[in-house]
Amino acid sequence: MRNRLLSGWRHFVVFAVVVSFVLAPVFAGSKDQITPMIDNPQATPGLQQVNRDAQPDSSVGDLEPVTLYARSNYVWPYSVPTPYGSVSTEKLGAQGTLRTVVGALSINELSNRLPEELQTANQLDVLGAQYFIVDLDKAWLRNGGAADLSAIVQAAGGRVVGGMPVNAVIALLTRDALVDVQLHEGVRDVVPFPAALKLHPDIGLTPLANPIKAVSTVYDLDITLFRGEDAQLVAKDIIALGAEVTAAAGRTIRASVDRSKLAQIAQLQPVMVIHEAVPNRPAGEETTITIQTGGFQGRGTIGPYHLAGINGSGNGVGGTSPQVLMVIDSGAQLDAADLADTHNS
Repeated sequence: MRNRLLSGWRHFVVFAVVVSFVLAPVFAGSKDQITPMIDNPQATPGLQQVNRDAQPDSSVGDLEPVTLYARSNYVWPYSVPTPYGSVSTEKLGAQGTLRTVVGALSINELSNRLPEELQTANQLDVLGAQYFIVDLDKAWLRNGGAADLSAIVQAAGGRVVGGMPVNAVIALLTRDALVDVQLHEGVRDVVPFPAALKLHPDIGLTPLANPIKAVSTVYDLDITLFRGEDAQLVAKDIIALGAEVTAAAGRTIRASVDRSKLAQIAQLQPVMVIHEAVPNRPAGEETTITIQTGGFQGRGTIGPYHLAGINGSGNGVGGTSPQVLMVIDSGAQLDAADLADTHNS
């Protein structure tokens, strides 16, 4: 009988030795042998390893956490840093407040708060349709205004594609639909959906295990499109901007592109949001053990789920139904040791 764990371990060691010979000439010597790909006074020259004390505790037993490298040449390339705005707790639910990944701000302050290069103008004179943020009256919204607005927009050839906290929706509007929406008494404001709201502020900041990528100005991106858009068609536009598209399916496109092109990609109408595609490093957590005992390999001190009342009884509240617990994991890794005897192990 073959020990599958040791088999996977042996192949890993052979691979590590081969890689060490290949990379030794590159990384030998001082860290300054790897330098940023741009010369910018805001960037910090050289490769920088992230202090392990500052990393989340991901060690298991005697295993060391993965070595991460800081994005030492990171520069926010736009005139205004994120977040673009904030409001007091009392105003988070106020009329006209937009709660976005780049801050909470009033819809009538977008032109003043956002960097000029990431603002988006009304382009219906050259486009057949364009995405807009439509701020709805709170009282009208509570009385079914969203359904009414959707009917108005559809009648003029547009469509509502989603909601936007607090009282707004995002809609693809034709010229006629824009006129009808602006004239409706339940609509407070209508503005083009700006490119600035599409770029996640963490792009270029997350430390990476790959030292070359950590100092590169080429980012791997996950680009999500608005509902109803064709990923294959949008991928062609992204390629035309100089990006390398590696996958396009459904509403998502994976692409590698220099950060100087971020604004141009964000200005594409079908694009809803852009995140950096950072590697997912599974911790190998044993879900069943964690749920029953509250931890695994010495990690976790909160306790098992049933101590919080999650035992299928409805938490003792009369009239409630039993809890349904959904556990989502990252799936099988083809090159994991417990899947040895495969060509990837």
